[in-house]
Amino acid sequence: MDQLGIHVYRADHSQQIGRITEQMFNSIQEEDLCVAILTFFNPNVFYELAVAQCAARPVIILIEKGQTIPFDIRDLRAVEYDLRPRPLRDKVYVKQIVDLVRNLEAAQWSVQVPFGKNLTPLGSKQGHLRLYDKLEGYGTSERWMSLVCKATKTFDLSGISLRWWTKFVEFRTTLLQKAAQVCKIRCLLMHPDNPALPQLMHSSINIRGAQTLDHGDPGCLFFVQRNGSSPLQHRSAPTTPGLPEPSDRENG
Repeated sequence: MDQLGIHVYRADHSQQIGRITEQMFNSIQEEDLCVAILTFFNPNVFYELAVAQCAARPVIILIEKGQTIPFDIRDLRAVEYDLRPRPLRDKVYVKQIVDLVRNLEAAQWSVQVPFGKNLTPLGSKQGHLRLYDKLEGYGTSERWMSLVCKATKTFDLSGISLRWWTKFVEFRTTLLQKAAQVCKIRCLLMHPDNPALPQLMHSSINIRGAQTLDHGDPGCLFFVQRNGSSPLQHRSAPTTPGLPEPSDRENG
């Protein structure tokens, strides 16, 4: 590692004051690279290897030749070494390790959690969620629309209806553009037969003082159909199947 300019240390040999296990797990999650020596089949090492994989940390695995790699990690690349003088003199295994490190460096030390696709790494700040009591608490309509514009792989919406989103003039067009760019759009609405739905209904609906709803707004039409006592009238409006058409009064 000296020729690569990498400082190597054993986390359990640290002289810092504190819990050894806590310091060790912090090192696994924070350092650029981990080296796991499986030669002696130490259960602690296998446990720490799993922690490193959960944290999506690059790991170089070393094991002495002739030993059987356990089934669950048999398909992982490993440097199989021995202590014969000639390979040690020719630095055969050193060269293998250097090649692996250079490949990891070229990939900016980035690896995936090996247990499934799109899993959030252990300890990653990407998994942090902040909840808002009201949609408006997140910010203006421009900030909400920026989320849609930034989506590249998936964009998920869920709620009783999508009525709130229809106030955005560009929402419909942006979703169509994202779908055309192979971004996965998923909308989760409450099913009409959900027994909790009647508890969420209001006997009258007043949208900004208006007493008219669009047939083109499936979310509001759904409410009206479920609530026979609603005094609201309907008017027809053109719409594209699967996407709610914003009403003129919502768009100002």
